[in-house]
Amino acid sequence: MKKSKFVSAAAAVAALGAILLPVPAASAAAVDCGDPNFVKVGWHTTNSGYRHEDCFAGAGWNSFTGASSETSWMMDLHTGNNDVAFRDCNGDLVEVPRGRDIQFKTHRCLRDIGIKPF
Repeated sequence: MKKSKFVSAAAAVAALGAILLPVPAASAAAVDCGDPNFVKVGWHTTNSGYRHEDCFAGAGWNSFTGASSETSWMMDLHTGNNDVAFRDCNGDLVEVPRGRDIQFKTHRCLRDIGIKPF
């Protein structure tokens, strides 16, 4: 009897957990940089002065990988028609409204980029 009550309770907890768990967040998709409405990030790696540009569209977060095994440093950010947030390597969250073009005097170490709503 005790075992069946335990199994029933465990099943109820599992069902409740499945219902209450948040839906996975959408991801801001990497896209070609042809549309001025997209988010555009200008960046370089620690060991290279070579400029890269990556663009993103769609609401959600994207882990900014840049070049594998190297730190990515954001030089500039174009928000297009998007409200954007980014998280730097220290975990600080910075929000930037739509329609902005920012040139960072001190390049920012970039970990994640998000497009609202998220």
